[in-house]
Amino acid sequence: MKKTILLVAAAMLSFSALAQTPSPGLQPSMVTPTPAGGLAGGLGVNASQASTYHYRITYADIQGIGANTSGDLLLFTQETAQRAGAILQVWIAPTIRLRGGGLSAVTAQVKGANSYGTTQDVYTTTSTVPVNKYIYAQGDPVESVNQAINLHLISTGDNLNMATSGQIDVWITRVSLR
Repeated sequence: MKKTILLVAAAMLSFSALAQTPSPGLQPSMVTPTPAGGLAGGLGVNASQASTYHYRITYADIQGIGANTSGDLLLFTQETAQRAGAILQVWIAPTIRLRGGGLSAVTAQVKGANSYGTTQDVYTTTSTVPVNKYIYAQGDPVESVNQAINLHLISTGDNLNMATSGQIDVWITRVSLR
């Protein structure tokens, strides 16, 4: 318990120090950095400078999108202080199927100025094991200062605010470029 509290406190401290702006209700927690070998090296930074953040999105967060069949949930805003950043990896795990109203399909994808990987079905599948949706390749674009990074959702059959159950876990490994 003490170790968990310290980890959460460190994550929140780190989160505040980086001047990130989460969506209401989305609190990131920092997990052990796990960038694949050489990813950060292609950017001229050390892999130990990368951090992995976990975001848990519930159906209540998704209801906040309103009566729309697509919308964005803000995960974070790229750091300020003249620092661009690169997203090294993105994982998505629909841990509880998204259900409610007349929803018949829902997909999720991490997006900023760029899209990160393909869409993930969060309606028909569940998994406690994250699906690696994106791995940085040398030459991929980086995000500029103050760029919002969102979880983009698209539904079929009904509006997203009709969700009555569901949970999506997203992990993003990222690094600031100086």
